[in-house]
Amino acid sequence: MIIQGVDPARRRTLRKISQGKHQSPRPQAVLAMVNQQVLDATERQAAVDQSHVVREANQQLVLAVLDAHAAADLAEQSRRDGEASFERHMRTDRRAKEALAAINASLEERVVERTQQLASARDDALAAVHAKDQFLSNMSHELRTPMNGMLGTLELLTRSQMKPKQAHYLEVATASGEALLGILNEVLDFAKIGSNLPHVNCAPIDVNAIARSVVVLYSALAERTTIDLQLHVDPNLAEMRLGDALHLRQVLLNLVGNAMKFTPNGSVSLRTRLIRVGGIDRVAFEVKDTGIGIDASQLQRIFEPFVQADDPAHRRSGGTGLGLSISRQLVVAMGGELKVRSVHGQGSAFGFDLALELAPVTAAIPLDEIEPASSTQRLMGRVLLVEDNQVNQMVGIAMLESLGLSVVSAENGEEALLKTAESSFDLVLMDCHMPVMDGYEATRRIRSAESRDARTRLPVVALTANAFKNDVDRCLLAGMDAHLAKPYSAKQLRAALVPWLPRRREA
Repeated sequence: MIIQGVDPARRRTLRKISQGKHQSPRPQAVLAMVNQQVLDATERQAAVDQSHVVREANQQLVLAVLDAHAAADLAEQSRRDGEASFERHMRTDRRAKEALAAINASLEERVVERTQQLASARDDALAAVHAKDQFLSNMSHELRTPMNGMLGTLELLTRSQMKPKQAHYLEVATASGEALLGILNEVLDFAKIGSNLPHVNCAPIDVNAIARSVVVLYSALAERTTIDLQLHVDPNLAEMRLGDALHLRQVLLNLVGNAMKFTPNGSVSLRTRLIRVGGIDRVAFEVKDTGIGIDASQLQRIFEPFVQADDPAHRRSGGTGLGLSISRQLVVAMGGELKVRSVHGQGSAFGFDLALELAPVTAAIPLDEIEPASSTQRLMGRVLLVEDNQVNQMVGIAMLESLGLSVVSAENGEEALLKTAESSFDLVLMDCHMPVMDGYEATRRIRSAESRDARTRLPVVALTANAFKNDVDRCLLAGMDAHLAKPYSAKQLRAALVPWLPRRREA
């Protein structure tokens, strides 16, 4: 048996005793005593060892407790740091949200303010456009009204007996009035167009007939000069096409008029042709003259407003210099491009082409169905002329009577309503701007009475100095059937009346 915890010498003694080599009279007693001592020593050693273990365990426990406390403190500190960090994060997030909300509110305010500014600017721009349109409409009315009285009276004078010298004076006065009217039209057209393209209508037109009418208008001027005015039309353009007759005629009138103005002698020709560009049929127009031509330095500026072909210091012809500028804008609006070729001293050629599609067969209306073939045939019917201007009333009555019509006059819309209620008429010529009641309101009331009393519709033709498209639209919206702008000639008056008057039966 090996006893743990005893030093080596004592273990050897104990071993000898146990083996019987050591003789003693009381071996058993000694052995028991030694064993007891050994046991005591072992117990004490075990107690010491146990105390040591306990102490170590206690130390480990204390260390563990200390570590646990340290860990707990660390965890608590971490928790506190986490809470502090979370609070800081929340405060930062809250401040960021508050700042973002403030920015959003500021942006919203700025957007609202900017929107209000833009809306105000838009309203101001619209008001300015409306004021401009109103001004042009008023100026057109105020200028055309006396022009109508002047030119109408001059036309009536041509039917009276005069001496040759008086007839010459009358011719000069008429030409001067027509020139003034041309300038007025150009200035108003240029101001109206401004930077915007004009509205283009699409209706069946006879291209060659329009070209023919332009040449006819200038034929009298050509006869008084040494200019040979020529017309060359393409027979392939005999069918009706879709286009804007008003704008096309205005462009051709401007181009032929310019050619006549800058051709002291020689020829001016208007030509129409059907051409094919990129597989598409187009109608080409060319006005060519043998006049003074345009200097190369002026070709790039010829379409600018207020620019003329001749040298300002040696100008041979008057005018505003707006005709070509207006013509170019009208051609662009119709889908073309106005071009020029010219050699100084040899003449010029202005041309453009348009994509004018063939009109539906049902849309082609023969001209002889619109107006009788004879322009001298007297008309029949009873007409109410509503006109507040005494001079224009006099001119209108004289022209209407010369056409064979019976005429009754009224000075304002209210008087016109009374007369249409008391008597029957075949047609009303209605001025638009009048005191007491204007022509628009009078026409609306006539239409209302017709609807209420189931009366036959009475044709109403606007007879006004307001000549812009929006003025025409306003007339039609009020219930009028057609529009004739002042100043007008007897021929224009007749053309406006014929579609609405009863036909004279042939004997």
